[in-house]
Amino acid sequence: MNIIIVRSAIKPKKIEILKNKVFVSSNITEVEKNFGDETHTEYEYELIEYSKDEYIKLLAQKNIELENSLTETQLVLCEIYEGVL
Repeated sequence: MNIIIVRSAIKPKKIEILKNKVFVSSNITEVEKNFGDETHTEYEYELIEYSKDEYIKLLAQKNIELENSLTETQLVLCEIYEGVL
């Protein structure tokens, strides 16, 4: 995984999937630049580069965390429901 700060005249995609790599853009902010009488917009953002394997592992880990969180929420709701009856 590599993280770099990028400034570009083109608004980045939040995620770009290539053959062997995945790029994730975050913290995207618009920056107005003045050149004499002209103004144009640039975008500054963090770009994270993953190999496809790294990104698949990251998604799998997030999926497991979401499943665990959902299970915990369901158990708490069952306890609340049983307490009401």
